[in-house]
Amino acid sequence: MRRLTIISLIVFFISVVNVYAEPKRKTVTLEKFTNLVVEIVPDLGTRFVFPFVLDDHKESYIPFTLNSTNVVFRTDRQKERNSFVVDIDRTKVDEAFKENMPEYRGILFITAADYLITIELRTTKKLDDQVTDIIFKLGDLEQEVLIQKVIDKRILALEADYQQELEKVDALASQKVLAKIGELIVETPKIKNIKEEAIFNFGRDAVVLYVDRSVTYGPYVSFVYEIENEGDSGLSVSHIRLLQTNEEQGASLELPSETSLPPRLMADQKYTGVISVTADVLSEDEYLTLEAITNKGKIETKW
Repeated sequence: MRRLTIISLIVFFISVVNVYAEPKRKTVTLEKFTNLVVEIVPDLGTRFVFPFVLDDHKESYIPFTLNSTNVVFRTDRQKERNSFVVDIDRTKVDEAFKENMPEYRGILFITAADYLITIELRTTKKLDDQVTDIIFKLGDLEQEVLIQKVIDKRILALEADYQQELEKVDALASQKVLAKIGELIVETPKIKNIKEEAIFNFGRDAVVLYVDRSVTYGPYVSFVYEIENEGDSGLSVSHIRLLQTNEEQGASLELPSETSLPPRLMADQKYTGVISVTADVLSEDEYLTLEAITNKGKIETKW
């Protein structure tokens, strides 16, 4: 009798070892509404594996929520992973059933991306019914759509981040400008008269470009100019630039400058503008040209 008992234990041990040596896996194709039943042996558990990373908040991950209707079935999920584990929480089992656990049931409601998954959980004592891994997979089309959604969501997040950084840069630039204005106010500017004028005739219309003076504040030089429309039709300016010319070499170089374009000028209207550069780009031995491109043609003044 004792010999028979020992043999029975050995056979049982071998069967258990075989179960653990060859875990059972089940593959499930995700659909819009996915339903399945999973049986779990107490003290074992089932891992649910998804084809994407699950998270509640990360922009680049898949939105995911999980709700269980029975506390006996414990869920263990780590952030930024693509899986979670369900097992039996013996602390939630009634004391009267600690030794001989009855069958418990519960429902897992899972929302992952656009997939609604309902899993009926059941306890079982049959090792053959235990599934170690439930592996969800996507069809080819669903996978492409899901990947595109993740990409689109990430692009939106990057654009939002970029906009925030841009606003920070604008705020910092405004602070720098205010600080620089404060510095320049206490300085006495150096003013140099230029008084160069050029008149351009376009049929019966005429346009006057006049450079009045330069004003130097520390490292900055601004040239004050006027554009006057002496024609009957409106005048629009699309581009204004400052050129520096070396007469010996016969080469002109556009200087890095900042200015604002004038509004559309009607008959006999005049606009006063300023184009500014840093003093280090200017050479005393070279000529300057203020050039403007208008809807009537190019105009320029040299000094």
